[in-house]
Amino acid sequence: MKTISILFLILVSTTNSCGQETNHNEEKLRELFRNSVQKEDFVNNNVHPWRSDNEDSLYFKSDTIKVYQYKTRSYRSFGCEKINWTFTNENEFVLTRVHLCMEPPTRDNSQANDSLKINFRKNNSKLRIEVNHSKKNVDKFDLIEIRENDTITDLILKRIRG
Repeated sequence: MKTISILFLILVSTTNSCGQETNHNEEKLRELFRNSVQKEDFVNNNVHPWRSDNEDSLYFKSDTIKVYQYKTRSYRSFGCEKINWTFTNENEFVLTRVHLCMEPPTRDNSQANDSLKINFRKNNSKLRIEVNHSKKNVDKFDLIEIRENDTITDLILKRIRG
């Protein structure tokens, strides 16, 4: 009987801590995205877009993607094809395809009305990020991990298909 009680306590505490971590991750992501909003003053703006590799359409084809943001102005980017998430407010961004190896580097801009809206949902013990355009779902990701150091923040996302 004592063993069953201990197992029950462990199960309840584990379930409770998973929900707390999901809440913490949502708060952290909201803060990161809020701090990513591009300012009108681009010259003095020290905010960089979130970026993902897109060699061979990796961003669109891969089940797990890494979206990252450099914290410093001087950074080096490897690879030619990127996807940028440029936040216009805390819950909206414009997705842009960037071609760094062309001279001059170019990007395919979306129209101003093509901004994508982010919604957060709790799915079991995971935080789900839903990306919508005109109230239609475009993408769904489960947040796997947030990694930070002095120069970069990484988001590891698992794409939910179907």
